[in-house]
Amino acid sequence: MTSGVNFPLFATDVNVEALLRDRNSLVARALSERIIEDSGLNGKADLVGGKIPQSQIPAIAMTEFLGTVASQAAMLALTGQRGDWCTRTDLGTDFQLIAEPSSTLASWRQMTYPASPISTVAGRTGAITLTSSDLTDSTATGRSVVQATDAAAARTAIGALQSQAGANSVYVKNGSSADALISYSSATTASTIMYRTTGGVTSVGEPTVSTHAATKNYVDTTTVTNVSGAAGLWIGPVGSLPGTGTTGVLYVTY
Repeated sequence: MTSGVNFPLFATDVNVEALLRDRNSLVARALSERIIEDSGLNGKADLVGGKIPQSQIPAIAMTEFLGTVASQAAMLALTGQRGDWCTRTDLGTDFQLIAEPSSTLASWRQMTYPASPISTVAGRTGAITLTSSDLTDSTATGRSVVQATDAAAARTAIGALQSQAGANSVYVKNGSSADALISYSSATTASTIMYRTTGGVTSVGEPTVSTHAATKNYVDTTTVTNVSGAAGLWIGPVGSLPGTGTTGVLYVTY
């Protein structure tokens, strides 16, 4: 049997043992190298202090969120590498590092988003809180209605009367242009607004002066009245008209 190790011709027992150890070591090393070569382990990354050295890491960036900043100056003060990103609260968007160093504005790229159909609201962008003053195409009255806290305030803003406060009553403007509550009725109730009932009729009190409206009862029961002696005037129901009337009497046929 031959091997890759040559023994001297007159080797002592001690030398033979050492040579055998060397032989076994050489064989084990050869086998180890062959295994590494066949399995591809010879292309593995090395560990330095338990870590892979940067020179053996592929050019793949591990992105990291660097935080939220409120200005460009604060963004440029961040320390990061390509792929890292941050949020700009002053612009409401994100920026990502596309190169280094991070202290240079050209190293940053603002991320783009799908275009919105709304670009501004009342001339503003970003986080918007509208007030009535932003409604520039409205009148002062219209803005007051927007600011009204309840229905009563809205009516005041447009100069409307107050809402009905009770049954059979409405608000009107009194002599001082102030809102005043007044009732309405179809009865002969004093200080109320008159309205018609079923059939379109209403009730009025008995007349006491010439400017008062006459009731049916007043007309039915009044047969003669003084007409200041005017000739040709007659009052009083008759079956037929006389040939010659009496002065101061009005004849009414029935």
